[in-house]
Amino acid sequence: MKTTPVPPSLESVLAAPVQTLPGVGTRNAVALAKLDIHTVGDLLQHYPVRWVDRREIRPLASLTHADALATEQGEDGRVRKAVHTVIGEVVGSRVVGPPRRRGRGSPAQRLEVRIRDREGAATLVFFGGGWRQSHFPEGAKVLVSGTLGVFRGALQFQNPDYELLTDEDEAEIHTGRLFPVYPLTRGLTQRKMRSWMREAISRVLPLREDPLPASLRTRYRLVDLGKALVGIHFPSSPEERHQARRRLAFEELFLDQLFVYAVRLRRERGKKGPVIPGDGPRLRRIRASLPFRLTPDQERALREILADMGTGRPMNRLLQGDVGSGKTVVAFLAAAAVADAGMHTAFLVPTEILAEQHHRTLRELGGSFDLAPRLLTGALGAAAR
Repeated sequence: MKTTPVPPSLESVLAAPVQTLPGVGTRNAVALAKLDIHTVGDLLQHYPVRWVDRREIRPLASLTHADALATEQGEDGRVRKAVHTVIGEVVGSRVVGPPRRRGRGSPAQRLEVRIRDREGAATLVFFGGGWRQSHFPEGAKVLVSGTLGVFRGALQFQNPDYELLTDEDEAEIHTGRLFPVYPLTRGLTQRKMRSWMREAISRVLPLREDPLPASLRTRYRLVDLGKALVGIHFPSSPEERHQARRRLAFEELFLDQLFVYAVRLRRERGKKGPVIPGDGPRLRRIRASLPFRLTPDQERALREILADMGTGRPMNRLLQGDVGSGKTVVAFLAAAAVADAGMHTAFLVPTEILAEQHHRTLRELGGSFDLAPRLLTGALGAAAR
């Protein structure tokens, strides 16, 4: 009787050591550890710092001085120089500038690499990059993405990203979409990171598991985990990248909120606090004496606060509102309920000026109801405290 192999779980795939990926040996694992990457899941969460647009390959002869001045707007709204992508064959290279010092290239040193295609030629310039000369053997095919500059009337790519292509098929692998640029450390290259990332993604894509249930994804129009990982690392368009970032950001915040809620439930179930009724005489008199009616939002906030205080469980609430929206009066009414229960309330504020302002306000509100607020600041001496 044949047995069907059990597919791995998403958790086991993400928890697998990064060395299980092809090409990640001991040396690369040590380098990845410097980036806090130890598992496949860590690698997948090593997101790009930017993306290079390689959807259009330009013939070298089509590049003009206008391209050196062209700009484009990024997702963050900032305007930057436009990035152009070309493929060419290395026809020569030279190092220009002072000789190497102590194993490093001089800052004034530069590497010039000449490439050509069927119709034109261009120069790649790497400032302080004489050590890269061995990366560009004559006859090698190289894919280049970067901004254009002009030097002595001639166009040149300045410190561009590049990939060496070993065969014709590689041009298709390394073009046609937005390509990620990752934070690196010594010993790692963008080429290695992209290769490992593709393998890691390929292990997750067949799995149908997703930390977010389908109903939640449908409700908030979120893509599934597999599409999000492809879209954040190798998007085919800015829209796909946007949808991926939205999904991953939602998941991170959602899981954080679940954790906070779990901690809150554990704390509330494990501890008991005083039960503070929300219908004491002082609270009723103060509400009746207010020269205005509470707004529906103020009423709802006060009702929820009083309900919490009446349960005997620790309350953990954030009262948020614009300046002048009535937060102080809601807090004061809650404090009145505490006073009815024979206890004190502490109003904590960040500055002495604000403390003095609140002290005056609370004194005016509570003076007629036997509520006498006291002011305690860092400037008070020990005797006054």
